[in-house]
Amino acid sequence: PGRAPHPGAAPPSRAPGTVPARLRSHVGFSAPLARHAVRLGLTIGLSTVIAALLDLPHPYWLPLTVAWVSRPGLGETTVKVAARVLGTIVGIALAAAVVEVIDPGTVGLALALAAMAALVAGFLGAQYAIAVSGITAFVILLFRIVGQQVESAYPSRLLATLAGGGLVLASAFL
Repeated sequence: PGRAPHPGAAPPSRAPGTVPARLRSHVGFSAPLARHAVRLGLTIGLSTVIAALLDLPHPYWLPLTVAWVSRPGLGETTVKVAARVLGTIVGIALAAAVVEVIDPGTVGLALALAAMAALVAGFLGAQYAIAVSGITAFVILLFRIVGQQVESAYPSRLLATLAGGGLVLASAFL
């Protein structure tokens, strides 16, 4: 106690036990990360099947939502789902305001895309709901800049987010 480590000494281990012992502690259904991995794989698979059966316009949105909001614990998952839903709603509103109200033209859309990209970059690690707002608006504005009709993207994006969040919450309860 109180002495500096020898200059050539190995740094102290962050967790007790050897690497194989620590890896074994994450295997089996008693390990939270193992249960999460199984739950995540099954939920992504189910969401992919549902998206294909419903013939959604952007079928990847549903499994993508599942992948992004799934967390090992129910509390963490609930917070992430709520942030995703809120961010999606705000992002749709942002995109609709730009496209339907302002209708800025190509240069204005490019500037709005840059602003949404900055929003994502600035908040992805710190405030997920704000980052999701930027991501959602960015994707919809990209559709518009390449000439696609975006009006159908509003409800399909919201539906995919709600369905993905619901599937994740249901699987977390299991």
